[in-house]
Amino acid sequence: MERAFFVEAIAMAERHVAQGYKHIASQRQIIANFKKRGIDLTLAESLLESFLAIQQTHEYDLRRLTNELNKLADSESGIRSG
Repeated sequence: MERAFFVEAIAMAERHVAQGYKHIASQRQIIANFKKRGIDLTLAESLLESFLAIQQTHEYDLRRLTNELNKLADSESGIRSG
């Protein structure tokens, strides 16, 4: 795969990770507000758990893509010096 693919995919993964952190923070705030108002937290907490699971996937994808780009850079470096 080409370097440009990984660079673009990493940029997208970084956006997903950043957006995920915002969603999680927002959902935690919603839960805190619901708790103060005595509103049932079941669905809000379930949604938070989903956000957390999705976030793990986004972070895994970012690590995987970064590792692949590093491998590609290493192999290109070996080709150039070899």
